[in-house]
Amino acid sequence: MTLLEFLSQSFTPFHAVQNARAILSRAGFVASESSLPDLRRGDKRFIDFESALVAVSVGSGSAFHLVESHTDSPCLKIKNVQPGDPLRLNVECYGGGIKSSFLDRKLTVAGRIVTDEGGKLTASLYKSPFAVVAPSLAPHFGTSEGVTAVATQLYPLLGGDGKFLPENVVDYDLFAVPDEAPFYAGADNAFLCAPRLDNLLSVYASTSAIAAAKPHGIAVCVLFDSEEIGSGTVRGAASNLLPTVLKTIAARLGLDYDETAARSFALSVDNAHAAHPAHPDKADTAIRVSLNGGIVVKHHAHYATDGVSAAIVKTICRRAGVPVQDYYHPSDLRCGSTLGLLAAAQTGIAACDIGCAQLAMHAALETIGSASPAHLQTALQTFYTTPLPVVLNAR
Repeated sequence: MTLLEFLSQSFTPFHAVQNARAILSRAGFVASESSLPDLRRGDKRFIDFESALVAVSVGSGSAFHLVESHTDSPCLKIKNVQPGDPLRLNVECYGGGIKSSFLDRKLTVAGRIVTDEGGKLTASLYKSPFAVVAPSLAPHFGTSEGVTAVATQLYPLLGGDGKFLPENVVDYDLFAVPDEAPFYAGADNAFLCAPRLDNLLSVYASTSAIAAAKPHGIAVCVLFDSEEIGSGTVRGAASNLLPTVLKTIAARLGLDYDETAARSFALSVDNAHAAHPAHPDKADTAIRVSLNGGIVVKHHAHYATDGVSAAIVKTICRRAGVPVQDYYHPSDLRCGSTLGLLAAAQTGIAACDIGCAQLAMHAALETIGSASPAHLQTALQTFYTTPLPVVLNAR
């Protein structure tokens, strides 16, 4: 599966995990229980948590080489069908999306439905066979550009009689999500534009990297859910999902978990802000990130990065022949957070936040440099396949 295919078909976290499973299965990974029975050196396994996933490929080393990303993206979460003419979908925001960017775009309904199959509840993926659109109000009516009110302006048109789901549906996790094919833009195809680049680009790169790697240590790829809403769910980075799996891996291989965690390293991989050409005042005045400038090491108190972890990443990227750039948030603006610090606190594993530079983060259509996917996958595969750099503490 190519990156463009993955982006086109991963409408929701449930679909992203299904597609990640397909990549791993083709590479010889075997689905396993969460207890990872009979795990041995050389094994390649994955555990499916519906909207999250953990894959492990066991090399000869005794340190975790851990890559973390997330499957969810800002979108519109469906409540129910709103009466009216025509019928509309009643929605609320999932995550901190740029609300106005979801107006006048091709959307689809996708996610998970729960049906009653003869008294047994069955959860399955859903993707509607039709498109929906949330139309904006024409300027002829005295409208002005400003804040988009979700409760009164973001109403995707449904039409029909409102009965688009199977009769036996009991409940659902459904979303109205952008349904546009990725495309290259600019001279020499310098840019790649697509919905959900944050963070499906990282999901694809980390899954593909572990699928292709011959690991030096214990390669682990974790795809969390719920990052856009704070990571506080059972499938999020603040849960016990990852530490439980890592402790199980260590136990199956006869390793002491605390000692293993102390010599391990994690990459928290999520996209970074490029300097916006139309808003130069929204970037650090001294250090600017460009779209095709290489992997971004993200520095801030809200990130897991410190001087040592950044140096480790830069050493790995140098081995891989991948350019690196540093991101610092403008000093007078609030900075967002990532799953890096949450996962580090849960696992006790040192980490660094990295990603690919992008524009229009959290919009219905986002933009990256077209060189970024290859840079990221090369860096992650090198991380999986080579020893961790040795750090000496001078006294």
